[in-house]
Amino acid sequence: QRCEMMCTLKNDGRVCQHIARVRVWDNYYWGKSADTGDGSFGDGKGACEFTVEHCKQCADPQCVKYCPVHAIYADEKTGARTVDTKKCIGCGMCSQACPWNMPRVDTETGVSTKCISCGRCAEQCPNGAIQFIDWQDIAQKIIDEGIVRTTTAVTA
Repeated sequence: QRCEMMCTLKNDGRVCQHIARVRVWDNYYWGKSADTGDGSFGDGKGACEFTVEHCKQCADPQCVKYCPVHAIYADEKTGARTVDTKKCIGCGMCSQACPWNMPRVDTETGVSTKCISCGRCAEQCPNGAIQFIDWQDIAQKIIDEGIVRTTTAVTA
């Protein structure tokens, strides 16, 4: 979880997993269906993998739509959806509206945080599991294909 640590260290000046803009957690493979026995808890051949989640920088971002004070905007240089900390009131509507619950309200500052595509997580990933790729509207692709994890769509 070095990526989480380096993300917050660069963007917030402290290490705080709760507000990391990239998140790592266990992703147990349950199998194709309950009766196939091909998942982690079936015949023992399945495995626990780790999933990395991050902001998808959606073409039609719900976090932007539902922010009552219009604190989230597209950065002119990078295109990344960014939180204007001077406008943000910390209500959490952006997090509630995001299908992946990516924006988080920092309990110390009282404002929302989200990925700005700085790349620090990828730079610090010791095994290259995090990579930056050319932007594509994978949010709609995920919905259309019924995929649960975006990494499945990107690596497929």
